[in-house]
Amino acid sequence: MMLEKIQQKMEGPAMKVVLFIIIIFFIFAGYFSANLFAPDAGEVAEVDGVSITNAEIDNVISRQRRQNPNFDQLYPTEASKALLREQVREQLINERVYVNSINKAGLTASKAQVEEQIRSMPEFQVNGVYDAERAKTLLAQNNISNSRMYAMAKDQITRDQFSQGITQSGFTLDKEIETFYRIQEQTRDARIVRIPKAKFSEGISIGESEVQAYYDERKLEFEQSEKVNLDYIVLSKAKLTEQMLAEVTDEQVAAYYNDENNKGEFVAPDKIQVAHILIANDQTDARQKAEDLLTQIQSGADFAELAKTHSSDTFSGQQGGLLDATDATEGNSGWVPEFEAAALALTEAGQLSDVVESQFGFHILKLIERTAGEVQSMEEVAQGIKDIIADEKAEAAFFKKQALLNDAIFSTESIADLAKTAELEFKNSGFFERAAAADELANPALLEQAFSAENIQSKDISDEIKLGDQSIAFIAVKEYQAAGIKPLDEVKAQITSLLTEQKAVENTKAFAESIKTALDESNKTVDLLATKDLAWAESATFTNRDASLAPELATVLFSQKAPGDKTEVTIEEIAGGDYVVVELRKVNYPDLAKLDDAKKQQYKLQLNYLNSQADFQALLKELREKSEIR
Repeated sequence: MMLEKIQQKMEGPAMKVVLFIIIIFFIFAGYFSANLFAPDAGEVAEVDGVSITNAEIDNVISRQRRQNPNFDQLYPTEASKALLREQVREQLINERVYVNSINKAGLTASKAQVEEQIRSMPEFQVNGVYDAERAKTLLAQNNISNSRMYAMAKDQITRDQFSQGITQSGFTLDKEIETFYRIQEQTRDARIVRIPKAKFSEGISIGESEVQAYYDERKLEFEQSEKVNLDYIVLSKAKLTEQMLAEVTDEQVAAYYNDENNKGEFVAPDKIQVAHILIANDQTDARQKAEDLLTQIQSGADFAELAKTHSSDTFSGQQGGLLDATDATEGNSGWVPEFEAAALALTEAGQLSDVVESQFGFHILKLIERTAGEVQSMEEVAQGIKDIIADEKAEAAFFKKQALLNDAIFSTESIADLAKTAELEFKNSGFFERAAAADELANPALLEQAFSAENIQSKDISDEIKLGDQSIAFIAVKEYQAAGIKPLDEVKAQITSLLTEQKAVENTKAFAESIKTALDESNKTVDLLATKDLAWAESATFTNRDASLAPELATVLFSQKAPGDKTEVTIEEIAGGDYVVVELRKVNYPDLAKLDDAKKQQYKLQLNYLNSQADFQALLKELREKSEIR
């Protein structure tokens, strides 16, 4: 079995081939944070009792959207979005299966291995040498704690160990190398021409009867969901806040700042700086080790030296355990709760904590410095004051307008008049389907009212619809379109375009076939191609990397079987409805005598990589079969 083979190979030297991209993606995407597999009502799968949730899928897709500006163009339809969600779900299942298998194998890494792994990362080096300050800055910029970086590096090492079994269990025969060499280095004696569909798209006429026939045969393709056309108004505190912000004056800011009742708001938080020693909880007798270190420090041992020697937090350990100064206020320090509580309890420089347990292990804390916050100048806090004033005004305006609307709704005939009552923008949606509502209308409560039989039939102004925290709407259904088949007049242009496209492709194919016929009959094709301003691309030594051929043409040419005694002529359709005609005369294979040791080694590495990829897929399939997935 493959799993047994992997276990036998696990002690070999490290090879980082197959899983490098996978490792980097999942590590820096943050899949291994402590709360990743927390139970969630949106569960979409379960692997060995551990949930995978809709929230995780949403996080992956959101990250892809941020990284790719063309994301929405790649997934424009609901069907494409649903397919993407399913692909991400499968990726997460595979990842969970893989991680579980590593854990079951009992793989781990020593402190020295982890430190070497981190120090060797190019991102943390300056002129090829590890730089602690650079590492510290980069981690802070990416909101990655020292402990998390340690865990990520340790995880990567164990993954590398696991992948060794895959990369080392494969082998490549000399015969395979020779075959691969013949495939890679072959040349082809051929000529090839692309027949563009664009050459045959003009002058096509589509008759009324053709359009009618297409419509009658494919009516189900033109089904539509029910649609509504709404008149509506939205009252939002957030929108009011934007408006009020522009109206806040410097005099109002100054009055707020100088008000004695507000003075306490403008004092910066106290600052605190501590040093710590961490004994990770994966060490044997971790608590006892921490207790022993605390006793040594209390007896006069140097805290900084012990941190350098023993702390599992290697980054701060190099600085004698020193951590960055941070706000000395509960919930704002950036530390985990247990650590924060212990740190804030320290009041005098040099004071030590007891041993503190957190999710990372056991800590000893030492207070370095605690300073009182300074009073901030009006210039420093002016924008914050503007936000406060605007927010207060917006809240008052929101409740006033809300009361006005609810009072006026019974005496107002149109929603346009209702908008004037509260000085709100009157809007019209145009026809839309439930699943394609604009962002402002894509609220479950609003859509329920928009498509309710009561509002559709009455077309009266709806009751107040709560969109969220201090955001409401009123709607009136202006028009309604029931679900059904779109009328022919509405889809006529679409059908005409489709039929024109089909005929253009048919004409392109017919011309390509005429080229083949001309080759079979008299081999006089140059004049025929010239009628469309086309010409053969010809060579006795085409390669699969030939710069004279477009990649799609090279793909067609090198996908053809080697001809026998007779020249082979083929026609193939490619993307966009274009056709390609290929006349393949001969395949020229390289001389095996020219396959030297250096090239043989190069091909061996390529084949090993390809084989290891196949092995990985087979392994993943086996691991999934052994896992409990639902």
